Amino acid sequence: SKSVDISANGLQVLVNQPLEMTRILQVAVSLEDLESPINLITEVMWIIADETNNQWMVGLSLLDSDDTKLAEWKTAIARRLFGES
Repeated sequence: SKSVDISANGLQVLVNQPLEMTRILQVAVSLEDLESPINLITEVMWIIADETNNQWMVGLSLLDSDDTKLAEWKTAIARRLFGES
């Protein structure tokens, strides 16, 4: 999958297989300014099908979980948006 848009609370991704609404997914997101991917738990909130190209645009909401690095994600997004270090 490919991230199209990112924010502190969610992701918009382009995927090559259909997903179910409200499905909970574990994702690893890589950003060029991070040493390693950030593991996040997400929930599928919306889906737009482009079946002609066998692709789906999916909106993922980030969920707080002990198994993820949500705080690290939010810090990374703040740095990208506001140039904080």
